[in-house]
Amino acid sequence: MVNLQFGQYRFPHNPKKLRVVTAQQLKGIVCAQGGEITQRLGRGRTVIEGEGEFYGPQAMHQYEQLRLVFEQGEKAVLFGAGVEPMEASPQQLELVGQGGAGTVGYRFRFIEDDSRKQGEVL
Repeated sequence: MVNLQFGQYRFPHNPKKLRVVTAQQLKGIVCAQGGEITQRLGRGRTVIEGEGEFYGPQAMHQYEQLRLVFEQGEKAVLFGAGVEPMEASPQQLELVGQGGAGTVGYRFRFIEDDSRKQGEVL
């Protein structure tokens, strides 16, 4: 399986956990006569969350490289590890204090960038 990649950043190994969530956007509308109807607004943005570890003598350096990508905050193509290629934006990165010596745990969250679907100018 191809390692997860976001733009030019390639994860040295795939996250232990990967969650891809796609949902429909629904809105409840209250009717004047009482009751409620559901309005279907289409597919929502895909959310990609993962959790893993960097390990070895370069573990903290690998985390710092990923942190820089998140700090830049620019959208890029996310693909690999079973994720269909999509433009996404980095939303959240956490340093997780688990693991032994030479191990740096992390959690991340990317959100599909659907600007073109919404008719926004890029």
